[in-house]
This record gives sequence, C-alpha cells and structure tokens, in this order.
Amino acid sequence: MATELANLSNALAETVERASRSIVAVRGRRGIGSSGIAWRDNLILTSSEGVRAEEGIQILLPDGRSTTARLRGR
Repeated sequence: MATELANLSNALAETVERASRSIVAVRGRRGIGSSGIAWRDNLILTSSEGVRAEEGIQILLPDGRSTTARLRGR
C-alpha cells in the first residue's frame, strides 16, 4: 500500500510539474489579476471577466519573464 501511495504521489507531482509550464498570470483589469493557459504559441486562454483592456495586457510567463499581449476575442 505504501508503494502504491508513493507511486501515486510521484505521478501527481510529475503531472503538476508538466501543467505548471503552461500556466501564466494575466493582468488585463485594473487591480485584479487572472490566470491563463498558454494554449499554443501566441495564444493564451483566460476568463473574460479577468480582462477589460483590449491592448497592453501584461502576461507573466512561468519562467518569470513578462510580456504584453492584446485581446484577440471573447
């Protein structure tokens, strides 16, 4: 049983590590941040409520770099 739990724990940790490479912070609304998923190159999905601006949206990437984005659709 202990080995099964350790295997499950390791598998979950690996899954979280892989997923975390795609999670970004989105600042497209004054005072309120949102999270987003880097779906593919140059495309981030986030909630509509988290973005009010059309341009100059700030994105914090998983590696710590920051960049700007613009709204492409709702």
